[in-house]
Amino acid sequence: YDSLSGELHASALGALAEDSQLLRDAAMARFRDEDRAAATTLARGEGVTAWVSGYGNKGGTDGDSGTAHRDRDTHGALLGVDRLFADGGRAGMLVGYGRTNLALAEQRGRADIDSVHAGVFGERRLGAGALRGGAFYSHQRIDGRRRAVVGAMDETLTSDRKADTWQAFIEGARRFGVERGVEPFARLAQVRVTLGDGDERGGDAALQGDRDSLDTTFTTLGTRAFVTLPGNPATRLYSSLGWRHAFGDTTPETSLRFAGGDAFTVEGAPLAEDTLVMEAGLTWLLAPRATLNLGYQGETGDGRADHGGQIRFGWTF
Repeated sequence: YDSLSGELHASALGALAEDSQLLRDAAMARFRDEDRAAATTLARGEGVTAWVSGYGNKGGTDGDSGTAHRDRDTHGALLGVDRLFADGGRAGMLVGYGRTNLALAEQRGRADIDSVHAGVFGERRLGAGALRGGAFYSHQRIDGRRRAVVGAMDETLTSDRKADTWQAFIEGARRFGVERGVEPFARLAQVRVTLGDGDERGGDAALQGDRDSLDTTFTTLGTRAFVTLPGNPATRLYSSLGWRHAFGDTTPETSLRFAGGDAFTVEGAPLAEDTLVMEAGLTWLLAPRATLNLGYQGETGDGRADHGGQIRFGWTF
């Protein structure tokens, strides 16, 4: 009877909350000291940088006794522009598009999720310290399909639902060193995912879904390390390691009903509450005004495993 439950709808909420990290990663990439070092080589000490970034991420979240394992495969592109000011501050904005292929184990359903993104971010340097933050909005279309098989009944059900993701974050950090060093940091992020109502199509087992939301807070404590290598083109290596904790709504839930029936609540695989987050990469100063970055981001622990990469090119005017 699990095939009747419509767990796919709840799991989509969880997948969107997990994917929200990708936009925060994009903003943090523009804050890192290696990008600042490249930009400040300009004679005037400030400039406007236009950049394009492509990313890909594969992730999985374990289910429990009543929910199925959730797999995500996400890829997309972002366009951004930000300005580095003479006092070391930075302000910028980004837009982008992404696509997530969501699949549940035990053939409980699949979904294709198309997302459009927009947001702003900024940073204020206070000597060796920094205060950073950003706010982003994403609109998603979720095309779901699942199979309901009970006895002689065998139906393929489809759905088309909309979702909205709002998020904001703030980070404080303190850098030790210039050409090489470390930067401890603490970050707080708030994510709200709202799933619009919608009805399935395709048979008697089709479900009607109500509007639902997931509100989750993430805290991250960690340290970054960086070193600038001698040579031409100038190259900076970086890495980071941290502990992320999730609290608030960590179990995605949605309210569903059969036509003419009473509503019932279905859960998806829970979000990981405690994970190890890691990052590594390098940035090249290809020319006085051009930078190229290759990076890896990962997250593991508490039933979650994520691995992703990005490539970013920037040109400063």
